[in-house]
Amino acid sequence: MTTPAEAIRADNEFREPLLPPTQANSNDADVQTSFIEAVDPVVIESYEPHVPQDEQSQTRSEASGTEAKCQDPFFAVLFLAQLATVLVLACLGLQELIAGNYFDLSQIATFDISISTDDTSDDPHYEIDTTRFILFHTIVAAGGIGWSFAALFVYSAFTQFMVQISLLVSPTIFFALAIWSLATSSVTLAAILVLFGLFGAFYAYSVWHRIPFAAANLSTAMAAVRNNFGLVFLSFSTVVKTWIWTFAFGLAALFVYFHTACYNDCVDSDSTNDQHNDPECETECDHFEIWLLVMLLSYFWTYGVLKYMLHTNVAGVVGSWWFVPAEASACCSQALCDSMYRTTTYSFGSICFGALVLSMTQLLQVVVRRARQEHDQRHHGRGGSPAGGSILFCLLECIIRQLQRLVQYVNKWAFVYVGIYGYDYLTAGSKVYRLFQARGWSVILNDVLVSRGLQIATLLISVSTGLTSCIMYIVLPGWLDGYAAPSSSAADTYQALKDVLANDGNTTGIHRTGFWLAFATGFGYGALLSSVLLKVVSSAVESVIVCFAQHSDALQTNHPKYCEEMRRSWRLVYPEEFGGN
Repeated sequence: MTTPAEAIRADNEFREPLLPPTQANSNDADVQTSFIEAVDPVVIESYEPHVPQDEQSQTRSEASGTEAKCQDPFFAVLFLAQLATVLVLACLGLQELIAGNYFDLSQIATFDISISTDDTSDDPHYEIDTTRFILFHTIVAAGGIGWSFAALFVYSAFTQFMVQISLLVSPTIFFALAIWSLATSSVTLAAILVLFGLFGAFYAYSVWHRIPFAAANLSTAMAAVRNNFGLVFLSFSTVVKTWIWTFAFGLAALFVYFHTACYNDCVDSDSTNDQHNDPECETECDHFEIWLLVMLLSYFWTYGVLKYMLHTNVAGVVGSWWFVPAEASACCSQALCDSMYRTTTYSFGSICFGALVLSMTQLLQVVVRRARQEHDQRHHGRGGSPAGGSILFCLLECIIRQLQRLVQYVNKWAFVYVGIYGYDYLTAGSKVYRLFQARGWSVILNDVLVSRGLQIATLLISVSTGLTSCIMYIVLPGWLDGYAAPSSSAADTYQALKDVLANDGNTTGIHRTGFWLAFATGFGYGALLSSVLLKVVSSAVESVIVCFAQHSDALQTNHPKYCEEMRRSWRLVYPEEFGGN
């Protein structure tokens, strides 16, 4: 078996990555020396994910200058401490919820809602069966998973075509909406839509030559994902863990709210005036705002850890597929198991560190936005103009938002290094920056064709799942909102759909609000599930870029088909950066 260490040692005779061996020139030695000096003496790291731990430790220590050890352990301990605290609060909240201290649980089995719009006796009456309600959501979620898998296979089979389609979708939609606006005599709106469509068409024209680059990266990444399909199931397990965390956080938040929120000791008093005049009547606040900020930080942090654990796992598996394909070519491969082990042990502290940095910027954004809203409300209440303060808050909010995007951008690439080479968080960030700067590849990081294509795919999956949910709403009347359609014939259903789309209040057989609620439900499920699944593809593409930047010869040895495709397309699109002709 060819180990990663052997592959890297063979790579020590460093060549220009984008030039095949036959095209190496007399300046290769100078290129090698200047490149390694520009990055650092240990830029050619070893990657040994699939050997016994004692050998793995020795390999990492010899080749990368670091031992296989738990990186950034302080942040791992801090994260586990806050997680344990929230889970304890969630258990206490669940205990009080079951005891009926918050709500009357006897009403959960059936929701009985009466909506009255006038005094007639024909007002709609809604009675929602909880079992059917949950089953409806389950079926719609399954539809979202199905559409996501379909999109994954389509992208895998027609990579370049799908990238081309992603560029054409946006201007096509704008032009179609413009035609619809003209048909409804909205000339101004049509002009604006045409302008946006022209911008989209110009963008598509300007980046069309870069499609081979995006397609080559995406094709190689999809091959790695196909050979390790367990990553897809791992992504959906991340969704489940996120839901569980959100539910636990909700219980903990309820407990904190009911024990720290502001309340009045005299709520049972008959006289409001007596409450204000009685010195024993006091409003007590147990620092609820502080607890709220701490809880928000906890939620952002844990969500970020779950997200980056998936990202790091994908990077580790792609690295194994790159260097040791024999052990990364099964659904639940050894590469996947070892990557999960490293993510939850050696690299866990680094993941917690990076997620904490991002969560702090998210919390700052929430605080500034809330302060801006309170400032505006206070000045509006006094009849003054809040313009000056609002501008300052707006600028501050903009700065924090850009800082948040910067942290997300750095984390995206840093955790590729964490997953592949096992660096700590700060070292991983510096390695990525210095490597791409030394190679002159900074322009590549700005290439958004792949991410744009995946975003378009997410939109299409979301719309498809929304339409599926609408069909379920018609086929299973009353399961979502308790409104049982009185008609079942195809003609009545067709007429009802026409009424809904025409925004006609006299719908037949379908409740208009419920119809759009069904679409929104399906759209939400589709957006959530597809974004998580396609995040695997996005992480794989980023891992492919980093691996190819340093070790293209390993790809030539193990996957020559994809290597030649990537070399040809990258040199075609970026001739200056890669020294191609």
